[in-house]
Amino acid sequence: MTRPLTLTPRPIKGSDGWFVQILFPDGREKRVSRFMTQAEAEAWIANESDDWLAGMGEGR
Repeated sequence: MTRPLTLTPRPIKGSDGWFVQILFPDGREKRVSRFMTQAEAEAWIANESDDWLAGMGEGR
């Protein structure tokens, strides 16, 4: 069974920042980290992740 592509905001341990954990169906993991708040990470998922994934040759 193939896992779905998932994007999850996560806090950076030992920091006030956040990253987005991207888990690909084949098991690969990528992190996008440049967010000061959880809300910024969630906004990136909602508004920018599709373009980012398309640029990597991936899709949701």
